[in-house]
Amino acid sequence: MDEIAHKLGISKAALYTYFKDKEALFRATYELDPGQLKQVVEWIVKQGDTRKAFEGFFDKMMPSSMRGAGLSFEVIGESTRNPELREVLKRQHDQYLDLVERCLVATSKKKQADARQLAGSILALWNGVESLVALGYPVDEARVYWNGAIGKLLDGYNQSS
Repeated sequence: MDEIAHKLGISKAALYTYFKDKEALFRATYELDPGQLKQVVEWIVKQGDTRKAFEGFFDKMMPSSMRGAGLSFEVIGESTRNPELREVLKRQHDQYLDLVERCLVATSKKKQADARQLAGSILALWNGVESLVALGYPVDEARVYWNGAIGKLLDGYNQSS
């Protein structure tokens, strides 16, 4: 809480005025509407080329991921001990899954069931790439991994029937 208050430029006491503890702060942070992802998904749909758009997704999402990487690891660690927080994270993941699935359905003629599975794979890939960057791997290296895997996932998806 000290570190969070310092980054926000407020006192720890002020932070406790709004949140009774670290877990309450985490829940509030992750219960927020995934607005940035919604904007990125809308942008992807407008691109028309799903592969190029998902490659662009990396550059649109990575800056905020880098800013919140430490918090993400802290929250995930806390969720292993806190079932309520774990449920918040699961709900957020499901919202993200729905958004990515809608994007795939809007940009492809594939069945929705196939889109759901691919959306899950894309999110799993994103979580892995975010983790690499948080651990100190160069962003450019993570981008290469992302673009290569996205290409293979989408090529395989487009070739399936």
